[in-house]
Amino acid sequence: MNLKATHEVVARFERRIRELLAEGVPVAEAVRRAYALYPVMKVMADEVQAQIVAEAVRGYGDALPEGVSDCLFTHSWAPDKLTLSERTTRGGLLVRALVAQAITQQLKKGATYRRTARTIFDGYKKGGLIPEQDLPKFLQDIVEAGRRADIPRAKLLQMLKPVKKEIAKRTTAGMRAAYTQLVRAVEAQNEKALENAIYVATQERTRYFAERIARTEMARAYHDGFLARWDGDENCIAYQWRLSGRHPVYDICDLYAKANLYGLGAGIFPKGKVPLIPAHPNCMCVLKPVIRGMLDNETPHERIEDGGMEYLRSVNPHQRRLLLGVHGARAVMEGKVSWTELARGYGGKKVDSRLSSTSSRGDIIKQSGALEPNSRRAQEHAVRYYESVRHMTADCQRIAANTGFREQDIRVIKSHVFIEEHDLRAGRERFFPDYEMAQSWQRLIDGRDIQKRDIVLLNHEFLEHTLLRQGLSVQEAHEQAQKTYNYAVLARRD
Repeated sequence: MNLKATHEVVARFERRIRELLAEGVPVAEAVRRAYALYPVMKVMADEVQAQIVAEAVRGYGDALPEGVSDCLFTHSWAPDKLTLSERTTRGGLLVRALVAQAITQQLKKGATYRRTARTIFDGYKKGGLIPEQDLPKFLQDIVEAGRRADIPRAKLLQMLKPVKKEIAKRTTAGMRAAYTQLVRAVEAQNEKALENAIYVATQERTRYFAERIARTEMARAYHDGFLARWDGDENCIAYQWRLSGRHPVYDICDLYAKANLYGLGAGIFPKGKVPLIPAHPNCMCVLKPVIRGMLDNETPHERIEDGGMEYLRSVNPHQRRLLLGVHGARAVMEGKVSWTELARGYGGKKVDSRLSSTSSRGDIIKQSGALEPNSRRAQEHAVRYYESVRHMTADCQRIAANTGFREQDIRVIKSHVFIEEHDLRAGRERFFPDYEMAQSWQRLIDGRDIQKRDIVLLNHEFLEHTLLRQGLSVQEAHEQAQKTYNYAVLARRD
C-alpha cells in the first residue's frame, strides 16, 4: 500500500496546527482551519482509488468490464452502509474531533499543574508565611498534578527541593526565586508534553486512521474481484477462509479459519454462507477457491452452533475472551447466548460482490466496443485497462494458447507495451494508453473474435522491442516495425 501523498499531507496538517496555535488561535479553530487546508482523509481517498481498482483486478484475475469498477466507490459493503466517500467524510470529522480533543486535554493538564504549583506562592502571599505543617499537603497536591502531566515523580521532587527549603527558611526573596525556578521548569515540561501530544494526534493517530480505512477498503476490493471471478464458476464449490501471514492478534478470524461449521472441513464455507470479509478493520485474511474434487465430502450440512462450540472449547479462556469479549465468552460458555450473536462479521448470509455485473470476461468488449476511439471516455477506459493489465497474471498464458505465439514472447510484448519505461519526447515514461490496443489485448485474452490487426499488433510490438535492443531509438524502431506490421492502418480500416 502506497500512501505517500497522504503521509505528506499529514505532516503539513501537523505543521499548520502548530503555527496556528503559536498565533494564539483556539484549539478547535486551529484544527478546523488546518484540516480545511490539508484534508487528510480526502487525500487518502483520492490516492487509494487506483489501488482499490488494482486490488479488484488482482482478485478477479483479469481486466474488469468497462464501468464496473465504479461500483467499488458508489456501493457500500460494510454493515454501516457507507461508501468510501461517505466513510472518509465521516472520518474527517472524527479526525478533527480527536486531534482537538488530544491537544485540549494536554493543555488542561498543563493548566492544572501550573495552577497547583501557584498555590504555594499564593498561600505564601496571603499569609505572609506558610506554616511548616501545611507543606505535606502542598507537596501532595503538586506531585499528584505532576503525575497527570506525565512528569516523573523523582524529577518533580527534585524540582521542589529548593521551594521546600526556602519555605522552611521563610525567606521571602528566596521563596520567590525558588518558585520562579519551579514554574519555569513546569512550563518547559508542559511545552514538551504539548509538542508530543500534537505529534501523536497527527503523525500517529491520524495516519493510522487513514491507513486503516485504506487497507480495509483495498482488502474488500480484492474480494469483490475474487467473488466476481468464482461465484459463477460451477467447478468452484466452496471457499476456504485463510489467515493472513501477517495475522498478529488472535481474533474472530481464527474461528472462521479453524472451525468446521458446514462439515466440509476447517474454515470451509459454501459459497452462499461466507462471513463478512474483511471481518474487522485491518483484516488481511483471504478466501481461496475450493475446486470440485478437492474434498472427500462435497455436500455441506449446517452445524454452525456445534462446530463453533467445538472450536471454542478447544481454545483457552483468554482466547475465548479475545474472540467474544469477557462477558460474551462467559455467556456463550454458560449456554445463555449463541456464539453467532457475538461473533464479529458473522451473519450467515451470502457475501455478494459489488462487481456483480461481471458475468463474463468478454463483457469488457461488449461494453466498450461502441466507444468513439478518440473520445474522452475511450481514453479513460484505456488508462484503467492498461493499469489492469499490469496486475494480470494469466493473460500471457491465455494469449499464447489462443494465438500459437510462445508464452515467453507474449511476456516480452506485454512488458514492452504496458510496463517498461521508454525514452519518449516528454522524458522517460511508459507508452501512453491506447484504446484500440486495449481492445486488441482483451480479444487476444478471450480467444473470441480475434481480428487480423490483433495478430499484427503482437508482431509489431515484438519487432519494435527487438529493434530497440539493437540500439535504435523508440521512433526509429516504431517506424521500421510499421513498414512490416502496420497496426495503425488496420485499426483505422476495421
